Amino acid sequence: MPRLEDDLAASFRQGVHLAQRDPAVSSEALLFGCPTSPGGVCFPLSALWVTRHMWYRGEGPAGRAAYLASDNSMRAAIATHRDASMRARFTLPPAKPWENYRLRVLNASRLAWMPLPLGEFRAGGRSFDRQAAGILASLTSSHSYHFICLHGGAPAKGHAMASYTASTVSQDRPLLYLFDPNWGEFKVSARHAQQFLARLLAWYDGHREFGPMTQFSLGRLRLRS
Repeated sequence: MPRLEDDLAASFRQGVHLAQRDPAVSSEALLFGCPTSPGGVCFPLSALWVTRHMWYRGEGPAGRAAYLASDNSMRAAIATHRDASMRARFTLPPAKPWENYRLRVLNASRLAWMPLPLGEFRAGGRSFDRQAAGILASLTSSHSYHFICLHGGAPAKGHAMASYTASTVSQDRPLLYLFDPNWGEFKVSARHAQQFLARLLAWYDGHREFGPMTQFSLGRLRLRS
């Protein structure tokens, strides 16, 4: 069975880079966002990946990973996370902290979010084939950038990934470029993009620090005018 690592074009672990700046963080830990207290910086890192990919399309996965790992990028992500976490608590409606937090992060990156339908989601299911098919259909509906947001077993846990969908006609050419701050940048061919997404969702659903996954959301991104 194919592994997630088989599609990894450039490794990146936010835990490693956060540990270099905060001794309290374990470099081996997988980290997730939290809208009301310190946590991982997956949301601002994913936003940085999108804007970097937009402006430097020919840079390549290794170059983008090096950019995100730089001191300037990490400090910017940490500052954005802290500011968005604090301000989200005082944004109405208070019952939607994740939406408020995400809006703050994207505003800081001059990005706008347009939610996309995903169809039915069954929490705790053993197969993610249907969810993966729904995500892929939305991702490939346009030649664009997207945010994929996962929400875990604890109410405070959330995780963000960013993607870019290429225009391809060949099944063996890259269709999906997906950045996960806990893994790095994946480059996935059209032939097995659905299987890759199903494996990734199942991996988070079964992870002891995050799962079970309770919901996810998807949105198309564009630069604010």
